[in-house]
Amino acid sequence: MDKEIQDEMIQEIGSLIINHNNYAKDQWRAIALVGDFSDGMEAMHGYAYFEDGEFASRIAGFDCLDKIQELREEMIKCGDKGWSQCLIHIVRPDLQITIRFEYENPKRWSPGKVALDMRDFAELLKPSF
Repeated sequence: MDKEIQDEMIQEIGSLIINHNNYAKDQWRAIALVGDFSDGMEAMHGYAYFEDGEFASRIAGFDCLDKIQELREEMIKCGDKGWSQCLIHIVRPDLQITIRFEYENPKRWSPGKVALDMRDFAELLKPSF
């Protein structure tokens, strides 16, 4: 995959995230969002993190998940073996975006067991800021 095309797609994904209504109204400090394509499914989960240490479950819309899927498909088309999950971090104030891909462990960034308090899972995904 042409690095320039990949960078453009990642920037577009970042733009879709920060401009989505679920984030646009919040005064978040950082965002962590997981695109999950393991076990033949397509899903998204993530959090917005606030300056006071609190967090809230937030995801972007299906258009963002579609764009993440496009990135995955383009990477596969260009020789990538295909990742099962990606972890996207966006941090203010400079809106730095980073993305990591998981190839080996398809549940790396998935919640273990669903509980009322997802604090441990939110901490697992939390970017440094």
